[in-house]
Amino acid sequence: MEKIEDFSEVLRYLQDGEAVCIVNRSKITYFFYSHNKIVVVSENFNTSITPKQFQQLYEKENFYLYKNNEEEIDLSKDDEYYSWKGKGVN
Repeated sequence: MEKIEDFSEVLRYLQDGEAVCIVNRSKITYFFYSHNKIVVVSENFNTSITPKQFQQLYEKENFYLYKNNEEEIDLSKDDEYYSWKGKGVN
């Protein structure tokens, strides 16, 4: 995960449709922008807050740009694997 150095960058990433996250005590909280609100998602908690509330609550946190690993999967390698598996080769 790429660390975001400045809170204004966090807001820019969110407004550009990116997701960001923070890590506290090995728990990850995710944030994304939807319908003029910041959506907060963690293991046991989900809510929406205004950008002003977001800044008041989280401005001092260390944020990271969240990249979904599913986007990095090479589908051609999946196809190759399953073609071999179908031929009885493990």
